Formats: sequence, C-alpha cells, structure tokens
Amino acid sequence: MPKKFFAQKLETYGSTQKSGKVNQRFIPKLKEDHYFIVNIPLDGDAPKQYIKAYFYFKNCPRKSKPNSWPGYFAKSGGKSYPHESVIEYTINKIGEYLGLNMNETKLVMANGQIRFLSKDFIDQSKKQRLIHGIDILAEYFEDKDFVHHINKDRKNRRKYFTFQEVEQAIIHVYPSEANELIINLVKLLTFDAIVGNNDRHFYNWGVIGNYIVREGEAVKFAPIYDSARALMWNFTEEKIDYVYTHFLSGDQFLDQYIL
Repeated sequence: MPKKFFAQKLETYGSTQKSGKVNQRFIPKLKEDHYFIVNIPLDGDAPKQYIKAYFYFKNCPRKSKPNSWPGYFAKSGGKSYPHESVIEYTINKIGEYLGLNMNETKLVMANGQIRFLSKDFIDQSKKQRLIHGIDILAEYFEDKDFVHHINKDRKNRRKYFTFQEVEQAIIHVYPSEANELIINLVKLLTFDAIVGNNDRHFYNWGVIGNYIVREGEAVKFAPIYDSARALMWNFTEEKIDYVYTHFLSGDQFLDQYIL
C-alpha cells in the first residue's frame, strides 16, 4: 500500500477536564505505519475514528497486506480524557475476568494521545450486520417510527420498554435462539450492575446476523461493547476521594450510583 495511506493520523482532541494522571510509559505505542484511517461516519458521543491496524499475534494478517488488517473503532476520552479510555479498557478486562463474552479491545498511544481500540466484530465477508436492540423492538412492534419516538423520551422508554417487553420481543423475533439470547442479555445487565454502568441503551447491545428474520437464519448475541460509562468514569480523582470519604461515614451515594 502506498505511503500516502499512512499519512493521515488520528485526530487529537482537547479536553475541558483533567481527570487524573496516567503513566503512559506502560501503554504500548501504535506505530504510524501500523494503522491507517478509513473515513466513514460514526455515531456516538465520544470522539472516534475507524482504523485498520496491524498487531502481531499467531496467524495474524500479514503486515505487507494492510487491507487484510482488522478494523477498530479508535476512541478518545472526550471531555474526560485521559481516564475515560483507561476506565473503558479496565471495565472490559473485568468482564473478561468474569468469563463474559467481551469484545476484543486494546489500549494504545497513537499520535500522542491515549486511545481505546474496540475491534470491529462484524465480518463483512459473511454479509453480517449488527442488529441493535432498538431494531428488535421495531420488528416486534412492527412500527419503527413508534419505537424511535418512545426511545427518545427517558420516562416513556422506562415505562414501555421494560425487560419483560424486551424479552417478549426477542422471543417473537428469534424464537429458535431466544433462550440463549435472553441468557446473554441477563449476563450483560448483571455485568452493568457490577461495574455501575449507567448508559446501557438500545443502541449498544444487539445480536449478529445477516438480517432480521423470525425463522431460519441463525443469530448470536454480540460481544459486550461500549461499556465506558461506569466505574465513575467522569469523576476527577478529587471527587472520588470525596465520595469515598463520605461513604466511610455512612453516605448512601455509592449505593444510589450502582442502583
């Protein structure tokens, strides 16, 4: 691949909040000729870009064939840089330790900033797609506009899109795989409770398949991804010290944070 493909570097982002010091010496550097940017539009609050990157491992794609390198979503910490990236990586490692099906992630230094890399787990060669929870609800209610309207309002979302309703939606859309899908959804929600994730919405969980069908096409629950908003991700070290001190004196903030 011509060198011009490696000329574009990951963007650097300013931060309005210093979330704490991170010892960058222990974070591996992603060399400039080991990644290239694929310019595609991406959703979400955190600043991110899509890259293809080379990492050495057994039976890895050849370095001389960059187009075969795996894709990653390279996220910066936004206003909570740098520790939002570090915390999301830590959360992922906690999930792995608990034996959950977590998405493959890495923490690297690239273009002078810490980046959280989340691997693209969709295999385009198999014509797979990520079917979000919101898509499953839209198929269940047979009214995409209604589902998206309800989802915009937090109060209505909690009223109508309960766990029981989501469970029925999964059974309706994927009757053959429903039991396994629901078990994995419960594992996801339990993990969120353990780490205090307060941002698990209907766009950051789903199933992998070719398309939505009621019969015939096999699907599987997607690896757990996008778990950044947990473990007090947006707290400064000073505020964490304050919360911990008050916790020792009987304050209920931590209990409320988790619940």
